Amino acid sequence: MPIGAIDQSYGGTSIQFWMSEDAIRETDAPEATQCCGQDGGPSCLYNGQIHPYTLGPMPLAGVLWYQGEQNGNCGGPTQTAGGVYSRMLQALVTDWRAKLQQPALPFGSCLLAPWRGADM
Repeated sequence: MPIGAIDQSYGGTSIQFWMSEDAIRETDAPEATQCCGQDGGPSCLYNGQIHPYTLGPMPLAGVLWYQGEQNGNCGGPTQTAGGVYSRMLQALVTDWRAKLQQPALPFGSCLLAPWRGADM
């Protein structure tokens, strides 16, 4: 049985980059904020990095989500207040599980604090 790990790492990206268009519409997610020179827009990383795993039989054992500083007041207004980020993360998890056809896929997450540089 093949065993491996898939690492999809991009620093300084908003959660909206990792959400499908369906999940963004469902949550009415605010516009993504970027401060780290990342180009793209809503769903760009989902389309290129996650969606391909939905096309064939490749069951995943679990997902570790380590993100959030970009949505937590790094280069734009905070998107964590009032449960906005929480709703986006819940929609992302529900959507990935549905699209990967793994309704019980374990999903661990860690929300990072905002980073504003050494001069702040």
